[in-house]
Amino acid sequence: MILKIIFLLIVSTIIGCKSIIHQENPVIQDISRLSCSISELDKFMAFSNSFSSLPDKEKKIECDQLRFNYSVLNDWSSGWALAYAINEYPGCGKIDDGIKILKKIHNIKMNSKQIEWLINYQITLLTQRKTIGILKNQKHQLKQELKISNEELSNCQNEKKSMVLKIQELKSIETSINQRLEEK
Repeated sequence: MILKIIFLLIVSTIIGCKSIIHQENPVIQDISRLSCSISELDKFMAFSNSFSSLPDKEKKIECDQLRFNYSVLNDWSSGWALAYAINEYPGCGKIDDGIKILKKIHNIKMNSKQIEWLINYQITLLTQRKTIGILKNQKHQLKQELKISNEELSNCQNEKKSMVLKIQELKSIETSINQRLEEK
C-alpha cells in the first residue's frame, strides 16, 4: 500500500508522456520518441486506482485487453499499464513478462528523464518481487526437505531403538547360555 502511494506521488510529479491509458487505447505509429503530459499521467494514475479496486475476474479481463492492445496494436502505454497490472495482480502474467515489457519501453527514446526513472523503478520493484518469490519457493522446498529429513530421522531412531532392544535380548540370551554352560 505504501509503495502504491509512493508510486502515485512520483507519477503525479512527472512531466512529459504521450497517451498513458486512453479509453480508446490508440495505436502509437511512431514510438521512436515518447513524451507525457500531466493529464496523461493522471489517466495512468486513474487506471492504477481503478484497477486495484477491481475484483479478480475483472482484473483478468482488463489484463487480457491490455495484453491485446500492447502486443497486437503496439500501444506502449498499454504495455506499461500491463506491467503495473502484473505487479498488482499475479493472475495477470509472469513477472518476467512485465520486466521485458518495461525494458522494451525503456529502450525507446524518452523525452522525460522522470519517466525513464519511473520505468527503472518499476523494473526494480518487479525484480525484487521476483526475488522474493524465488526465496519463498526455496523456503517452501527447504521446509519440505526438512520434513522429509525429520521423518527419516524419526524412522532411523525407531530402528535404532528396535535394534537396541534386539541386542539387549541377545545379550540376555547369551548371558543365560553362559550361565548354563558354567553350571555344567
